Amino acid sequence: MKAYLYRIGFVFYATLIAALSLVNIGAAPGLPKFFDGFDKVVHFCFYLGFSVLLGQAFLEAFSELKTKTLRFWVIGYGLLYGGLIELAQMWLTTFRQADWNDFLANTLGVLVGVAIHPWISTLLANAKSRNN
Repeated sequence: MKAYLYRIGFVFYATLIAALSLVNIGAAPGLPKFFDGFDKVVHFCFYLGFSVLLGQAFLEAFSELKTKTLRFWVIGYGLLYGGLIELAQMWLTTFRQADWNDFLANTLGVLVGVAIHPWISTLLANAKSRNN
């Protein structure tokens, strides 16, 4: 089970993003709106986490993966997933709408996640070695 920790976590996280992106938020009265554009910050954070978890899942599955290849696949999957979620909001719901600014926030989250992933991966590896 430990060998699949990041892959399971990633699948759960990606499913959570999809569910939250396709649920009727209007049905939840009293949702706080902290400031204009707060939803863009949420999109950015969701996809930052998405790319870091996906990077770790790839390293878990393919430890010999080169950095450039890893980044290519994480960026590709992140952009594809974010785009598909926006299209699903446009085509599959009547209460949500696709927004290019959401996609831009998703993209920035993915890119920042890919940029900081090596640092986070090193932190996780150091923590794992200390626990062994």
